[in-house]
Amino acid sequence: MNLDFYMKGIVAIALVMGLSGCFYSRYFEDEKWVYFEDWDTNESNEIDSAEFVKGYLENDLFTKWSKTGAITYEEFNKNAAAWKEGSVPITAETYDLNNDMKISPEESARAMYLICDDNSDGKVRSLEFYGWQIYL
Repeated sequence: MNLDFYMKGIVAIALVMGLSGCFYSRYFEDEKWVYFEDWDTNESNEIDSAEFVKGYLENDLFTKWSKTGAITYEEFNKNAAAWKEGSVPITAETYDLNNDMKISPEESARAMYLICDDNSDGKVRSLEFYGWQIYL
């Protein structure tokens, strides 16, 4: 058997593990995997914006962006563009609700909800949720 056969197997295993929530993170000890069921507090099999924001803040996911409590427009736009390229524009200006030229953890959570809601139907389902985490 050739090396290509083994590499395809490794990629397939990594993909399955990633979708099942067992993938060992690219950030290793700093990474945190969160589970759909923990965020779907009303057990509707969908996560609405309030559930998402609550889960995002409780799990301290904003620290991936900044350890200081807020990020600049430039930092936000650079990272958000990577997730929604060719889709609905996600810009810092849209989410800076208090117009202080920075994005707070709460404002970031709202933006991440829109990024996670890949089909823009106003609800996040499990596949969207786990797909969002892979690229988070």
